[in-house]
Amino acid sequence: MRKRYLVSAVYLVALHVLAVALVAKVEAVPKIVTKVSMARVLSDFGDRMKARRFSHPVIFIGDSHTQTIGALPNALNFGATGSTTTGAQIVVKRNAKKLAEASAVMLMIGTNDVWRHKLAGLDDRLAAIEQDIPRDVTLIWSGIPPANDVRIEPADIARANVTIQKLCASNPRCTYVDTWALLGDSDGMPDPRYFLPDGVHFAPRGYERWLGTLLDTLEYQP
Repeated sequence: MRKRYLVSAVYLVALHVLAVALVAKVEAVPKIVTKVSMARVLSDFGDRMKARRFSHPVIFIGDSHTQTIGALPNALNFGATGSTTTGAQIVVKRNAKKLAEASAVMLMIGTNDVWRHKLAGLDDRLAAIEQDIPRDVTLIWSGIPPANDVRIEPADIARANVTIQKLCASNPRCTYVDTWALLGDSDGMPDPRYFLPDGVHFAPRGYERWLGTLLDTLEYQP
């Protein structure tokens, strides 16, 4: 009887281990596919950056969306996971000389302010960032992208994006990129084709669409 019990217990444990292994294997497949797809997207974007032969680097400023891009030809990436508008202000001030010499500045910041409910003074911080970027440098400013997270209120993003649009419109060298129109669905939520399952970060197709738009926009700058 005891031997039969031990055999059954071992059998159940083995089944459990096998089930866990299968689940892990199934989950690993999309992760591998995502990494491969992302590598291709960044390689293609890097080739486009290299072909442009900018006289000075293009500077990227943002949070984890930007950090994920990594190092690129003819570019400086100051993206940092968790960065807020306060962090972006520091980056802009510390790199004033590099910004003044940049071929263009690619800016997208604010998701973490909304996520952390740091809304008080957000408009002022956005304005301070815009004021510290030299007016004779091309600025391509992406609005805060749509997000589907219980800690993020879409209306807060929408209000911040109105401020960003107004600030950009006051700067003749600034072009606003509407990320909601670019990456959202008809309800203003993240289009699942362009986002990871967390509803906040971009999937490879999202990066392909966003980065392609940035370079297309830059090509039309004087």
